[in-house]
Amino acid sequence: MNKPPPLPESDKIDSPFHRAAKASILAPILMFVVGFFRNIAGQAIPEHQQIISIVISGVSLLLLITGFICGIVGLFGIRKYGPRRLLVRSILGILVPIGLVLLAIPTFLYAIEAARQQNS
Repeated sequence: MNKPPPLPESDKIDSPFHRAAKASILAPILMFVVGFFRNIAGQAIPEHQQIISIVISGVSLLLLITGFICGIVGLFGIRKYGPRRLLVRSILGILVPIGLVLLAIPTFLYAIEAARQQNS
C-alpha cells in the first residue's frame, strides 16, 4: 500500500513574538472600538456619563500601552524568526500609539489652558 505524500508545512509561525506583533496592531483598533462604545454608553446613561468616560478612557489607555509594549516584544523575535510578519507589525504597533499620543498633546494643552482661564 502506498503512503500518501506528506502535507506541506505551513509558513505560518505562531511564536509568542508573532502573537505580540499581531496584538500590537489589534490593540489600537480595539481602543477605537472601545471609544465608540463610550459615546454610546454615555448617551444611554447620561447620569453616569462621567464615570463611564473615566473607566473607558482608562481601558483605552491600557490598550494603547499594551499595544506599544507588544510591539517592542515583537521586535525581539526578529533575530530568531526573521523580519517576515514581525517587523512591519511591530513597528506599526510602536508608531501608532506614539502618533496618537502626539496628536492628543494639543488637546490636553488646550484643556489645561481652558481650565486655567475658567478658574481665574
